[in-house]
Amino acid sequence: MSAIDNWRAGVRTEAEFRARVAELEAKLAAPIPMILHCPECSERHIDEGEFATRVHATHACQHCGTCWRPAIEPTVGVWFLPGLKNTGDPPRVPPG
Repeated sequence: MSAIDNWRAGVRTEAEFRARVAELEAKLAAPIPMILHCPECSERHIDEGEFATRVHATHACQHCGTCWRPAIEPTVGVWFLPGLKNTGDPPRVPPG
């Protein structure tokens, strides 16, 4: 039995099907957390404030102004990848 057959077997009603589809769509709409560096100047890119939760695919370097797309899917620049170190304060980078 294939993965699709297993998935279909778990859906018995139209309401269950719609709920499953909505769950999968929500997972696809969530931005992928990534550790991002500008391809031009190599500065670290962190999405903060509104951009930390807003779905977007294009990023702009706050250091040199370069705009780039690290992936086709929506992404978000993070200090740490989820599950690896998601507690505590982000590292302090000295100015300059």
